[in-house]
Amino acid sequence: MTDDKEVDDWEHAAEKLDVGTVTATVVAGRTSTQMTELQDKLESLYRITAEEGKQRRIEFALVNMKIVTKAWVFGYGTETQFDAVPESVTERLLLQFRKGEGFDVTKYFAYDNLTGRPDHSNGTTAHEKFRSKLVDKLWLLLGHKPTTKTYPDGRTLVFYN
Repeated sequence: MTDDKEVDDWEHAAEKLDVGTVTATVVAGRTSTQMTELQDKLESLYRITAEEGKQRRIEFALVNMKIVTKAWVFGYGTETQFDAVPESVTERLLLQFRKGEGFDVTKYFAYDNLTGRPDHSNGTTAHEKFRSKLVDKLWLLLGHKPTTKTYPDGRTLVFYN
């Protein structure tokens, strides 16, 4: 009898499982759609929060940029014909970031205050030295390292992703 009871219980369990599986499949179908909607809403919320955080960091950088860029002089132009550029370029760059755009740094270069010429020390070009220093200063201000991209036409842009 025990064996018969166990068989009856297993048959009964199998019937419940079949019914449960059908029910679970129907519920899962509905839940799957709901989960997709929830995932889409969470991803949207994440994007909005990330963008708001990015904008707050840019605002902080605009307010505090003079602390980080104090006495930083660099050049603009070609290496034979150039002008020393004031710190306001950092502000223009941050305003471009605020709009979600990159900033063209192709003609900017490191400037040696002592010689009044482009800075080619340490075996790097003055342009590379400028980009490196700019990225480091922006990293300090924004808490996130900007990226640079050089295009086939020779332009180099800095982006805040």
